[in-house]
Amino acid sequence: MIVLLVVLPPTLIFLTLSLTVNSVAAYSERLLGYVNGTSITIDENIDPSNCCLPIKYGLVTIIQHETLLQTQVIVVSDVIGLKNLTNIRLKVSEDYCRYARVSASSALLKELNTSLGEFIEVCVGKECITACVTYSHDEKLENFLILEGINEIAGLNRGFICVRNAREVSEFVIGSLIRELTEFSEGYALIIFLSYIPVLYLANTKLLERLDEELRILSMQGLSTSNIRLVFTLSTSMIAGLVTLYTIALSYLIVGAGIAVMKILMNPVLPMPEPHAGYLVLAALISLLNFPIGYLAFTLGD
Repeated sequence: MIVLLVVLPPTLIFLTLSLTVNSVAAYSERLLGYVNGTSITIDENIDPSNCCLPIKYGLVTIIQHETLLQTQVIVVSDVIGLKNLTNIRLKVSEDYCRYARVSASSALLKELNTSLGEFIEVCVGKECITACVTYSHDEKLENFLILEGINEIAGLNRGFICVRNAREVSEFVIGSLIRELTEFSEGYALIIFLSYIPVLYLANTKLLERLDEELRILSMQGLSTSNIRLVFTLSTSMIAGLVTLYTIALSYLIVGAGIAVMKILMNPVLPMPEPHAGYLVLAALISLLNFPIGYLAFTLGD
């Protein structure tokens, strides 16, 4: 019971997390099969394999009447060139503009309570310019104000706006997420493994205290201390390994139950994780780890 309480909780958490990560990875492969089309990204470096346009980008403050709004900005030399790259739809004002020209989405225009042909103030830090809303673009870049031809504005980042294959972008995002989860579970596994050393020692010591009377009787019947120590160490190591195997099975049951609930409540669902030989190695390692610890605990407690 002591070994069960010591080994089961942290191992169960680790295995459940690990199995969930495996299920998410398998499901991600299914999802990527449905991804098509293109995605628009902003990168610090140009990618020769994709169509890109040099830009400046960052945060600006828009002043319109009594409204102040902070939003993201893209500075390009030519809005039409950006339109040709990203295939955004533009509405163009016919009014003459002698100031800088900007493009804003319909959502941004609504928030500013303005329209095509109106004037706004665009500020980066303490530097402000007057601009006229010459263009209105669709939802592809609705969170961005597009500023045309003002490349000398300081305080903005240089980069590239690129049109990428949507599957490539999705693979990168999902892959990064899975790698972070995997690194976390591996770090957690290392913490668990290292924490087992003092915990297993205390568990063996506590077990020795409870078995003190039985061990004394065996010693009085002529069984040598070395034999008792060997039997005790082998027994506790075997129990630690069996408890780990039980925990592996229990973690599969927990993940399976979670997936079954998801199947009832929503569709699609995560696939069941496949059995992994590495988890059996974990059981063997814990069993082997307990052997010298149990031996030491018996020797020091003798």
